[in-house]
Parts: sequence; structure tokens; C-alpha cells
Amino acid sequence: MANNKLTPTEVLELHELLNENILSIKKIKSNISMVQDENLKNIMQNTLNNKKTKIQEFQNFINNQLNAQNNQNNN
Repeated sequence: MANNKLTPTEVLELHELLNENILSIKKIKSNISMVQDENLKNIMQNTLNNKKTKIQEFQNFINNQLNAQNNQNNN
């Protein structure tokens, strides 16, 4: 069976990517109400949705990693 454990470098990179996406969401949410141009507002909303989707993908990845580790530990 393949080793599914993340290296410390990979964990750090994942942490940085998550933080980057979370920070982007916070910035967009705080600024979108001040934007008057509808095209820009739509772009910001699409970006917000994409960031939320990316965070969900990271969460799924982390859960899959944890499940794989638990399965290895149980065998």
C-alpha cells in the first residue's frame, strides 16, 4: 500500500494555501459592498465562490488523508 502520509513540507504548503484562500474571502467580503460597478461586483462574487469551492476541496483532501491514515493504522 502506498504511503499516504503528508510530509511536513506538504502540510505547511497546505496550511499556507488554506490561509491564502481564507484571507482572500475575508477581503472580498469586506470590500464587495463598496463596489458600485456591476461587472466588477460579478467578478468579485465569482472569485468568492471559486475560493469557497477551493477551500471545500482542501477540506475533502484533508479528510481523505485522515481516513487513509486511520485505515492504515487499523490494518
